[in-house]
Amino acid sequence: MISENPNKASQNSAIVENGNRFSQINIIEEEKIYRSDFWRDGVYLACGKAPNITEFAKALDYWLCQDVTTKMFSEKFKFIHTSEKSFAFDEGREIEYQWEGLLEDDNDWDLKEFVSLAINDEILSNLFPFTSHDTLCFSKCTGYPYDFEGLPHVTSKEFENNSEISNEKQFVVTINNMEYLGEGNAATALKIVKANLPKGLELARKGVAKD
Repeated sequence: MISENPNKASQNSAIVENGNRFSQINIIEEEKIYRSDFWRDGVYLACGKAPNITEFAKALDYWLCQDVTTKMFSEKFKFIHTSEKSFAFDEGREIEYQWEGLLEDDNDWDLKEFVSLAINDEILSNLFPFTSHDTLCFSKCTGYPYDFEGLPHVTSKEFENNSEISNEKQFVVTINNMEYLGEGNAATALKIVKANLPKGLELARKGVAKD
């Protein structure tokens, strides 16, 4: 399926889909630039700027119509750029990769105390974690849009203790970003999260929420 963007005559945009794969295409005709990103199961895995329309068409056809990994794709077309994340998804390590990335990311420092516990929990570690507006969320699938319905969210906050500012982190646990479930330090927040998880959770599946 192709949907075109008519905003500019000199710049054509489209989305091309086939099954669980799709590409967002951007063609700047005046500069003869052919750019695209490449998705599988709701996950952005690669991008590239083709040297000409022939190679661009070949790359699109190969990605969309062949059951190939990101590594195979980048090896066949040298203008395709991938990352460590791409190969983690290829190898089925996406959940582990995502948890480790959150633990190592300095931008999510306020959440690290909770993440360092959750990553070792036998239930939470099977869900796919992601952050949104400084909040840690969990998904039952590994692709976007995520499936987080009915799962708690965790947000860090500074708190006042005995009229003095404390360096200890506290975390607020909510569900659907609306219903307050409780708060406390990392260990307490973990207990609150686990007490409010739906029954029968399994390993986060490949795909998106609607799958």
